[in-house]
Amino acid sequence: MRKKKQIRSLDCAFFQYLDDVERNSYYYPAEIVAQCEIQREMLKKYDFLQEKGDKAIDWIEKFCVLTEGEHAGSPVRLMVWQKWIIYSVLCFWGNIDVEEFDDLGNVIGITNKYVRIVNDVLLLIGSGNGKTSFMSYLIAYFMFNGDLPSPKIYIGSNAYKQSRLCFDSVMKLIRRSKVLKDYASVRSTLGEIEIDRTNAKLMAMSSDGTNYEGIIPAVLMIDEIHGFRTSKYPDDLRKSTKRSDALIFETTTDGTVRGGYLDDRKELAHNLLFGESEQKDYRKFFAIYRQESYEEIVNAYNSGNIGILRKSNPGLGVAVQVDMLKGKIRDMINDPKKRVTTLTKNFNIPQNPITAYFTERECKAKPFNESIFYNAPVFL
Repeated sequence: MRKKKQIRSLDCAFFQYLDDVERNSYYYPAEIVAQCEIQREMLKKYDFLQEKGDKAIDWIEKFCVLTEGEHAGSPVRLMVWQKWIIYSVLCFWGNIDVEEFDDLGNVIGITNKYVRIVNDVLLLIGSGNGKTSFMSYLIAYFMFNGDLPSPKIYIGSNAYKQSRLCFDSVMKLIRRSKVLKDYASVRSTLGEIEIDRTNAKLMAMSSDGTNYEGIIPAVLMIDEIHGFRTSKYPDDLRKSTKRSDALIFETTTDGTVRGGYLDDRKELAHNLLFGESEQKDYRKFFAIYRQESYEEIVNAYNSGNIGILRKSNPGLGVAVQVDMLKGKIRDMINDPKKRVTTLTKNFNIPQNPITAYFTERECKAKPFNESIFYNAPVFL
């Protein structure tokens, strides 16, 4: 039986975000506009349990504190785009057919079950927007809250050092909290955190180092997926999510690996968001923040229309300082060697490391005029 649809608050950040995207679509990438349109379809098809998103947001803003910078120790205040993602992931519920697993992760059948709809998330966002901190807040919530029974949470990436960045962010968050630190057992050298109260465990792993056999994660985070040249490692991790309530997060900026795992994921996103797939898949959620082109960035810089840069930097003016971003644009205009890093990391424009130093216009040569060599002297 489906639960009764919940009453939705008009001041909920989720609906405010949907309305703003509809009114001001010029300032959002096409993928975000398309995702919001799909969510309006989902509101007619599934229950929207707003209280689940409210609970997560309230918990994060009550128990999580900033761990870096001049405001370290201050309570976290989530940005609107972060709240939109939380509501998008946690609040859509409905009856669908899902695989059922035993305690060992073996499939025991298909059943129609009332479950959270979204279970597969891709977040592509410019560097400096607080992606790692945001994920650490969500991980802490899942570990301490108990909504997911006995949650085992794994952070994977192409390099163990990268996985440790998010793990360490969670560790610092717990240690700085006067409440949370009393309930956590932290083993930093092993890359493990346990919460006995909820039987939760967080572990860092990678394709080049520490891994675990027989894992059955409740939450799987795969970080900086732009570095994967093939899908082997992410696919192996995905196969381990043998719980009907499992949740996968993939987070990244863009990069210079073409034809790799990220390009495959973006192609899937494009097909699903813009109706080019035969079947809709409401279980996947894509938050793809990117600029359209190098020219769009330069035009925004020259015209002063900096707001357009929110396409790739939704935290502009809060997490990302305007002057800093303008400085990066100025530097890459003046020094072509900096374009690859700036375009991929700050604006999510994919690049090829060999050919990306110059624009197409800069690479065009003037037509060859052979007449200037006619009767010219030749020196041997």
